[in-house]
Amino acid sequence: MPESSTLVPVLCVDLDGSLLATDLLWESFAELIRSRPWELPLVVGWLAKGFASLKQELARRTMIDPATLPYHDAVIALIKSRRERGDRIVLATAANEKLARAVADYLGLFDEVLASDGTVNLRGPAKLIAIEARFGKHGFDYVGNGPEDLPIWKSAHAAIVVGPNDRLRRQVETLGGEVQIIETSSGGLDAWVKLLRLHQWAKNLLLFVPLVTSHRVTENALVLKCLTAFFAFSFGASAIYLVNDLVDLPSDRVHSRKRNRPIAAGSISIQAAMAASLVLFALALSLATAVSPSFVGTLIVYLMASISYSLIFKRYMLIDVLCLAGLYTIRILAGGAATGIEISTWLMAFAMFLFLSLAFLKRFTELITHTTENGAWLPGRGYQAIDLDMIRSVGPASGYIAVLVVCLYLNDGQSVLLYRNPRWLWLLCPVMLYWISRVWFLAQRGRMHSDPVVFALRDPTSLVAGVVVAAIIAAATLL
Repeated sequence: MPESSTLVPVLCVDLDGSLLATDLLWESFAELIRSRPWELPLVVGWLAKGFASLKQELARRTMIDPATLPYHDAVIALIKSRRERGDRIVLATAANEKLARAVADYLGLFDEVLASDGTVNLRGPAKLIAIEARFGKHGFDYVGNGPEDLPIWKSAHAAIVVGPNDRLRRQVETLGGEVQIIETSSGGLDAWVKLLRLHQWAKNLLLFVPLVTSHRVTENALVLKCLTAFFAFSFGASAIYLVNDLVDLPSDRVHSRKRNRPIAAGSISIQAAMAASLVLFALALSLATAVSPSFVGTLIVYLMASISYSLIFKRYMLIDVLCLAGLYTIRILAGGAATGIEISTWLMAFAMFLFLSLAFLKRFTELITHTTENGAWLPGRGYQAIDLDMIRSVGPASGYIAVLVVCLYLNDGQSVLLYRNPRWLWLLCPVMLYWISRVWFLAQRGRMHSDPVVFALRDPTSLVAGVVVAAIIAAATLL
């Protein structure tokens, strides 16, 4: 028999999007992709049996740590204040009961859990029926966040709305009765800019290297092809960053800095990120077809290598840095494929050693930061604190070998064919030696950004070094 509506209302709290800044169905789906991708074809069969079956099968096969999930602090504060006054707190969610109970047990704030099982998807009308059967009409306050909650708010004693848009706010106000709004930070333009890593597009300027080193930057047709290739690679790279953030979600949430990434923090939903990645992949391939067939092939190789790195290779010591260095080098090859310019073996050797140094620098910075804050292991990577000395040795050495390649190139005599006065190019060596040594010194002192490209774009000294390098190359070409 339902409890009387004259009693102090029970507080029923929705989970996905209300208590959490994420959705456990999509969290489970993303975890299935990470941990059991071979079972993805089974999802169609589970869905054919209904959402209740899909949620149960996903919950059975995946593990979600409730301690790492993004919670809305204002909702938790509301729950705690209602508990202090003696109210009964109920978690009423469409999420599978296994996941719902894990969250309830972790928080220790709920007296009861109403959730979906393998038969009933406790969403919308089904949730309303379950709540009214338990507490009676107007015998509860309800915390929700979406249009599907409107019938429940209409039946509730008070409507508590989390992060509503203008339309939902107006719809709730037309229901009458008490309304409380809990504002949340949503994923606006800034969050999307951060998620897409637009600053990382600077890496794709490497596609112009063959054009510059061959002294053909005045050929408008080739410049246009390079620009198109640049945007194709940039869209593809942003899509890969989205995939990477989805794959790294568990480890990002326990990282001191990466926990603030938009997906990890819940400011952008998993489903929105997945949809955006598909659109970006399509744009990248569409632009690539306007460049050349060989460029399309190079872009596909890059995308496949990047996805393989995100899903597999980044977890293995040494293989990860070799793969990172290779991804940088592929950009130069792509520039050659876009313009039809042949890439010299000297340029390839220089690029591979320089980028290997930067890849080691990235891992060194991540490892020294995490070791200082948390412990011996770098989550999601194959390195331990004991590896710092080895990385500290091979990383700078790789950079110095890149400078040696420049010296050998200048001694080879081929430089005379492209530069009017190649002796100027010897000045590149001290500039490069200075910059490589400096970034490693800063990394040792804990003053290096985890991404060397971000550091170089923000560091005045690095920008000055870049201008000096450009001036030296100009002098060797013109003087």
